[in-house]
Amino acid sequence: MNITKDTLIGELLEEHPEAEAVIREHLGDVGCLNCPGKYFDTLEAGAALHGMSPEQIESMIKAIKKKITP
Repeated sequence: MNITKDTLIGELLEEHPEAEAVIREHLGDVGCLNCPGKYFDTLEAGAALHGMSPEQIESMIKAIKKKITP
């Protein structure tokens, strides 16, 4: 899976459940990780809704890639 700002949160968590810890590190204890909307929201949209800047979103994506890469 190529993880970008356009990756759907739900798909990411299904394929890489360990990414949830990284998302929580950046966003805190957000309810959207358990919401059915995660299958429609992208990483960018979800993070932006929680006030993250484009730079912070890119930082989170880099951290997710680092976490899931063996």
